[in-house]
Amino acid sequence: MFKKITFISFALFLSLCNIKAQDVISASTENQLNQLKTKIQAQQKIINKNTESLKSHESIIADLGAEITRLKNDQVEQLQAFESKTTSILEAYNAKIEAQNKSIEDLKASINKKDYNLYVYIAIALGIALVLFVYFMKMATQKAITQQGKNWSDFLTYIVKR
Repeated sequence: MFKKITFISFALFLSLCNIKAQDVISASTENQLNQLKTKIQAQQKIINKNTESLKSHESIIADLGAEITRLKNDQVEQLQAFESKTTSILEAYNAKIEAQNKSIEDLKASINKKDYNLYVYIAIALGIALVLFVYFMKMATQKAITQQGKNWSDFLTYIVKR
């Protein structure tokens, strides 16, 4: 009986250890998520600065548009060069934003997969604990029935001898 209780305690201890390990993994994942959120916030600040810079560039472009009417062909070529630089900056920002969106989606998929694995491990641990519980209850019941039969036989023998 003591061995069974010890074995059940050991099985429950292993289950608790598994759950604690999953908690540590979850905490690590949350830490990584917080770090990524911090990085995303920093990137958003940079994007906001760059948006303000872009607005200032757009106002410069508008001023240059007013000058184009007064300038000759050389000035028109300089404006086209400036516009191409601005376009390349916008394309670079768009590429960065798309890369960030892809990183966020990948992170979400990774977190969902880790959560699914955690739930599977918990379900397996609970299933094993349930099977062990049923098995040991069956053994304990069988032992109790056997012991009761023996005690009854001893009692009948005792009654017959008297």
